[in-house]
Amino acid sequence: DDTAEVCRRIAAEDRRIDVIEQAQRLGWSQNANALLNLVDTEFYFIYFHDDIIEPTYAERLRRALRERPDALSAHCDLVEFGLVNEVKPAHEYTGPAFRRLIDFMMTQRGTTLRSMIRRNAASNTIRFPKVYGDSHWVAYVFHMRLLAGGQALAVHEPLYRRWQRK
Repeated sequence: DDTAEVCRRIAAEDRRIDVIEQAQRLGWSQNANALLNLVDTEFYFIYFHDDIIEPTYAERLRRALRERPDALSAHCDLVEFGLVNEVKPAHEYTGPAFRRLIDFMMTQRGTTLRSMIRRNAASNTIRFPKVYGDSHWVAYVFHMRLLAGGQALAVHEPLYRRWQRK
């Protein structure tokens, strides 16, 4: 069976799942952009296929954003496991946009790629750059666009787990 067929069988049993088959390979960043363009909910997040979220992940980040309507995003502590076992604490990015960007460039702390994001006018520009191939640096552009768009809240709970492997 091909991947799309396996996904269609799973989606037939779970109405929450939509299968979107692209006509050509887009790479992870452009595939993410295509899906981000379809978001029609108040909040959204990118969930990588081999990561693990705690059952309270969405509820907890959504609550943080509801409590702070001025914030664009919220992210949590990230637990890396496998080849590396460590906790990367969330870092709050507040203040004017320039301050948030400088703070990110100076620390590169936080787990903003795994943020819950409030869908609004600013979040329409939060996308990965379109370049040939994919590399990890495209995520930095996403981080910068996110932080330029608004306040990023830190939720100091280990709600997201990232598998580090060869």
